Amino acid sequence: MAGTVHLDFAGPVATLTLDNPAKRNSVDLALAGALAASARTVAADERVHVVVLRGAGQRAFCAGGDFDAMTAGGAIAAAMAAMEQALDAAMAALDAIEVPIVASIGGGCFGAGVQLALAADIRIASDDARFGIPAASLGIVYPLPAIAEMIRLAGPGAIAHFLLGGEPLDAAAALARGLVEQVVAKPALEAETAKLAERIASHPRETARAYKAIIRGLARGRPMAELIDIQRRAHAGPGLVERLAEVARRRAAKG
Repeated sequence: MAGTVHLDFAGPVATLTLDNPAKRNSVDLALAGALAASARTVAADERVHVVVLRGAGQRAFCAGGDFDAMTAGGAIAAAMAAMEQALDAAMAALDAIEVPIVASIGGGCFGAGVQLALAADIRIASDDARFGIPAASLGIVYPLPAIAEMIRLAGPGAIAHFLLGGEPLDAAAALARGLVEQVVAKPALEAETAKLAERIASHPRETARAYKAIIRGLARGRPMAELIDIQRRAHAGPGLVERLAEVARRRAAKG
């Protein structure tokens, strides 16, 4: 059965769920296409303040590319090229989402799964999560944007060891290297992810968008003048005035 992605809305929180449980949520062409389409839907919806990216079931966030699908026929190189193109489109669609993305990572996160997790602004992992990229052993050179993001987070030496050493990282090691921002007990993963998403969703949308753009822009060397303009436009929106007025009303009510 082909993989898919479920898109659910709970107020200002949109959830993208990778669903290919028989293959531990591995990415096939159908799942990659569904992810790209769902991400575009989210990006166009101005009601959304935050996005949660997760895997269906308890076994894995995403076990990587579906190599069974890619090697089922005789044209392996063509199948891999098609998968790379589909995954690139999904990554571009995720990157176009202007509000923060929170990745909720339980169980295995391998290969393309790491790439998808890197599309998030904040990554929360369960304590049983494991991260690995077996690309080198297969003769595959991992996508350059993902390598660049990992180097930014963990440094070149740590990522060289991760990519070439071949040993998976447990959740604690991923946290120490900066590849995830929080590790929680497995039973608490869903609740902790929801709690963080709700906190982000409670902020004015233009403020959350501005923080995402500024943080990513600073990390990627975007010109400071452009980022200052983003800050000014956020302050000129209705969110700041409304929140300050609300604070003033609460203080006045307290006397």
